[in-house]
Amino acid sequence: MAGTRWRRAPDALWRESPDALIVKAPVSDVEPVAVSGAAAHLWDLLAEPHTTDELAEALAELHHADADVVRTDIEPVLASLCDHHVVERLP
Repeated sequence: MAGTRWRRAPDALWRESPDALIVKAPVSDVEPVAVSGAAAHLWDLLAEPHTTDELAEALAELHHADADVVRTDIEPVLASLCDHHVVERLP
């Protein structure tokens, strides 16, 4: 997944609340997903296409963490957001 480029799905809907970001695909049978903490920063970065490595490096710098650890942490988050149709993989 390191070379995969990711971005928000163009038709994803989201609304910020004080505690989380609620994200939903316009597909009616997909439940909304709450995004909070570092994942909210990930959502911000996904406004533009980025590779997994680029996302991990940006988040690691922001949170003063190791990029390899962040990469391991965000891979399942990206997969889940993709399963919810709010993030897409780009060729």
